[in-house]
Amino acid sequence: TQNSSEKYPETFKAQTRWVLANRERRRIAAVFQLGDVTNHNNDAEWRNARAALEPVLKAGLPLCIVPGNHDYGEGGGAKTRDSLFSKYLPVKDLSRQPNWGGNYDKEPDRTENSYHRIDVAGRKFLVLCLEFGPRDDVLRWANGLVAANRDLIPEDVIEHVASTYALARSTIGCRLIAAPVLIRCAEPRRDRAAPRARPGSPRTGACTGTRPARWR
Repeated sequence: TQNSSEKYPETFKAQTRWVLANRERRRIAAVFQLGDVTNHNNDAEWRNARAALEPVLKAGLPLCIVPGNHDYGEGGGAKTRDSLFSKYLPVKDLSRQPNWGGNYDKEPDRTENSYHRIDVAGRKFLVLCLEFGPRDDVLRWANGLVAANRDLIPEDVIEHVASTYALARSTIGCRLIAAPVLIRCAEPRRDRAAPRARPGSPRTGACTGTRPARWR
């Protein structure tokens, strides 16, 4: 959504409207946003993103969302961990969602790291939403959640929303869901009526590459 937040906010709004309009007919159980909510981590783009996501939050449709590298640092340069993510998606709002389980225990006022419990047609999933380039203690927290919630997880399957790098280095032993963005109760079909992202927009927002040493 980074390009939509920057240049095409009406497209972003049309996408979330479509999700809600088709929630019952398409059996949409949850929405995943896989990072790079914005392009430059500035207030204008975050306001656009929040406006587009607001109907999903108000509808109570489970929303699992994480920051990408463009959501960190001045201009989205990811040179620091400073982010407006928790300002525009605060605990007080996300914690009202029925799927909310909690957030990283060392940062109770931040939402870059959270976990969710989602029931899809009787199957119970634990969803871990981790920051870009997760710190070692964040992985300690995430592993603890997995160990404490084995009863919620189908055998060795954890729906994990995080960066590709996080998946590679984590000891959690889970799989990354890159697509579809919508979790459905049946095998997804490509729907040509759904609003498309503008050309050049990333399909998933998942990040690749080496985590900066200063973030370890």
